[in-house]
Amino acid sequence: FWFTARLGKRQGPARSQLMLSELQGKRILVVDDNEAARLLLQRMLNDLRQEVQTADSGGQALEMLDSAAAQGQPFDALYLDWQMPGMNGIELAEKVRERPYETAPKMVLVTGYGREEVLRSAEERQIQNVLVKPVNASMLFDSVTRLFGHIVANSDDPENADAPAVSLGAIRGSRVLLVEDNDLNQEVATELLRSAGLVVEVADNGQIAVEKVQAAAYD
Repeated sequence: FWFTARLGKRQGPARSQLMLSELQGKRILVVDDNEAARLLLQRMLNDLRQEVQTADSGGQALEMLDSAAAQGQPFDALYLDWQMPGMNGIELAEKVRERPYETAPKMVLVTGYGREEVLRSAEERQIQNVLVKPVNASMLFDSVTRLFGHIVANSDDPENADAPAVSLGAIRGSRVLLVEDNDLNQEVATELLRSAGLVVEVADNGQIAVEKVQAAAYD
């Protein structure tokens, strides 16, 4: 198939480059009455090196927020399920905004519906981000970077204009072991690595890889 795309030149500052180390260790509270959804979100945030606690209701979340603030360890962000019994995510966001916290936590609304009224309600409550279920790891990573990311370098900055391109010369000739069971992936990755001047050997599975590492030296 083919298509034509007419794209305008990008305006404004260059895309942010994120210091991943500074995105880690944020204190996050996940609020969801569904245990499976709550634990899944917690696990994926833990995989992003965040400090995560959970609450199964809006009431419990407010108690945890108040306690954390009193101890001088406030939460940096809340992930709020939209549909919860008793107090939904929008209502909880309103109550959080009314609290006299020294630093208000950033908020993300997690919803199974991308309806316009949900998005509008979130915007009115100053909720920074809306995630539509099912949430995956990539979406969550993007959410965290939007909440906590910042510009550390701008490619439009004249000081960066003459920055040298990354050089692969220093590692040219290095021996690489590629562990991959898919034939097509093996072919693509091998060609890319060899085009960078690397010496590539392939192992079809982990057992073969272990045997090769024990028999030869790889960089």
